[in-house]
Amino acid sequence: MTPAITLDTQSLAQVDQLLGHAAALDVLRTDALSDLVFHAAAIAYQMAAEYPCPTPVPPLPADLDLAQTVDAALRLLQEFDLDVITAIPDLGQLNAQVNELRLALRGASDVGAS
Repeated sequence: MTPAITLDTQSLAQVDQLLGHAAALDVLRTDALSDLVFHAAAIAYQMAAEYPCPTPVPPLPADLDLAQTVDAALRLLQEFDLDVITAIPDLGQLNAQVNELRLALRGASDVGAS
């Protein structure tokens, strides 16, 4: 018998909110980084629709920049149990996408830094 998998829909809703905020911050960019942001936001949006949270999530602080927003989303994603991530492939894909986005942001911030 397969064990029941419990998805923390509150955390998923917060990830969706964070990545939606990241997309709003990145709306005027048209580069590979913005492609990563919008792809991650689309996965999170689809998952939040598929696994809705019964309670509202608290609002985000207004002063989060793109890197802080992505870091917060990544921290939440890393709290999901491995059994949940392997049982829900979209969650694993979202985790990989946000990790790639974080690495791209680090690379973008390192450009010209000497």
